[in-house]
Amino acid sequence: MKKRIEKIKAGSLILSLVLIGVLIGCQSGNTSGGDVADDGEFGSGKSGSLSLTLTSGTQLRTGAMQGFRVAARDASGSPIQNIRITCDTEDGLALIEPNTGIEQTDGNGEMSGKVGCNSKGSYLMMCRLPSPSSARASETIVCTGERPSGFNGWPSAGGGGLGGGSSDIDTISRVRVTDVDVADSGSFDSATNSIDIVQGVCDSGGTPTIEPFFDTSVRFSITNNSNSIIRFTGMRYTVSDAYGTGTTATSGKLSVTGSAATAVDSNGGTGQVESLLFDAQSGAKAIFGGNTLTAGFKNVTFTLYGENEIGDTFEVKTAVALSFDGFNRCS
Repeated sequence: MKKRIEKIKAGSLILSLVLIGVLIGCQSGNTSGGDVADDGEFGSGKSGSLSLTLTSGTQLRTGAMQGFRVAARDASGSPIQNIRITCDTEDGLALIEPNTGIEQTDGNGEMSGKVGCNSKGSYLMMCRLPSPSSARASETIVCTGERPSGFNGWPSAGGGGLGGGSSDIDTISRVRVTDVDVADSGSFDSATNSIDIVQGVCDSGGTPTIEPFFDTSVRFSITNNSNSIIRFTGMRYTVSDAYGTGTTATSGKLSVTGSAATAVDSNGGTGQVESLLFDAQSGAKAIFGGNTLTAGFKNVTFTLYGENEIGDTFEVKTAVALSFDGFNRCS
């Protein structure tokens, strides 16, 4: 699964040589000059940049830290000194140094610091120039693994001002099944809540023919509002009073197909996943890996198994009510 790397380049900023000289002697580091459009670069000629570099990359173990460096460059690619850079993170990342999140660029036009992973998940780190500039740069850091035994974070660290990120718990709560379609006649074009469990005989102008009888399939529509790319790996279901004895039966685990079995984009991405539901066996319908179903209204509860881009697993549940009987599929 490829890692999602979010990178927002800096906005445009017009700086004259006179202004640069003023900034070098100014302790506040405030910028002024032309309006800034968030197109990723300084100047109307798109000739400068603000960048954020992580020394160990975008994936880090929970409890570990790494260095980062932010660099501001002017129209000619030369460093811009003594500009105040402000950095912050989503909850789950610790801004260890500078813990205030604010530091001036040095003679190389750079500021540096350290950031650490407090908890497992996917979190944004962002650095920006002072107002009125909207120039900024960001990276998403994926924190993997559980907290080490005895690890209590970095008590004096800053960060967290950007709000919540996408932890493993968030993945479960932010992934939704928005629709469930059941096909009992060989196609989702005729989705139904009625499951034919008895294969009968059709009378076509006095010539008896066997009633069409199909495996039952299910299709789920998915919306992913988490900050992680996800995919689904399998499905299991239970059927209440499956055999007319009051007992709830559980299927074996089934494989899934469809776009959501490959990848569902983060932040509102959508997809679908399909699976076999009931087996057509000898003119009856059976639970996958189980026995023949009896007639009646039954609640079917589905558990979808998935994983996010760093391999953390999760489950999403949904349910439908289905009617089981000897329905006429002759037409």
